[in-house]
Amino acid sequence: MSFRISKKGYKTIIENYNEEIKQFKAKSEKIVVDMDKCEFANTGYFKEVNEDRHSWMSKVLFVEEIRHTEHIQQSGLIYQNNTSNGIEKFYSPSFPFDKTTLQYYVISKKVKLYVDRFNRSNYFFEVEK
Repeated sequence: MSFRISKKGYKTIIENYNEEIKQFKAKSEKIVVDMDKCEFANTGYFKEVNEDRHSWMSKVLFVEEIRHTEHIQQSGLIYQNNTSNGIEKFYSPSFPFDKTTLQYYVISKKVKLYVDRFNRSNYFFEVEK
């Protein structure tokens, strides 16, 4: 079974998502991520890629596919926030760039952390480009 979403349906999903994010931000504590409170990690990985450069005839003749590995750049951070109750740790998702680029965004104050004021386990990171 497959599902197909119309352009109108896709637009509605995006609009609803953007509205939820807007409401969450309005009710949340906004923290500008501080470099001194971060641990950074490269979370990149390698994946095998099959290149299909051959015609259908070469496939019939069992010519091997060309394979190589591709490095997927990713990085993440752990943000430690000191509070009167102790240290809170917030784990970012993987971002689609390397550790150095993520550090640059943090130094440039372009990484924000939004934390729900009532449930501190609900949060998300935002990177302004």
